[in-house]
Amino acid sequence: MLAIFHKAFVHPPEELNSPASQSSPRRPKLPDETLKEFLSHHPQNTFSMSFGDAAVLAYVRPENHFSHQQ
Repeated sequence: MLAIFHKAFVHPPEELNSPASQSSPRRPKLPDETLKEFLSHHPQNTFSMSFGDAAVLAYVRPENHFSHQQ
């Protein structure tokens, strides 16, 4: 599952700020880039929903179907 929130609506916990990303020479991905990459890894079973500019949620259904034991 992926959730991206605009900082004007929700402030992320400090624990989500990776020290590795601060020392990395690569620029951080934009939210749209992150979402596109997430969706591209599972194109057949991904669901995403956008809430205007406030948030985006994406979900990948599990590939294994569980059957109930009788």
